[in-house]
Amino acid sequence: YRNSCYELFGLDVLLDDRLRPYLIEVNPMPSLHTATPMDKKLKAELLQNMFQTIGVTRYDRKAHTEQQQNAKRARQMGLRA
Repeated sequence: YRNSCYELFGLDVLLDDRLRPYLIEVNPMPSLHTATPMDKKLKAELLQNMFQTIGVTRYDRKAHTEQQQNAKRARQMGLRA
């Protein structure tokens, strides 16, 4: 994913009385500002799903530091990391 580019679009859809969708507009830069707790929950899940879909994983600094320290100790002891 480092050499790729992704973009998030916002779609405004209207549902009629038969639940048929009608596209109203496409927003190339939707606002991620949150005004309510529900809005915050929905947008957080949206971003989490988007990152999961494109394969971006959460960076865990503590786990990374531990891995680096373990690899260093292994090298110092003459073991393969």
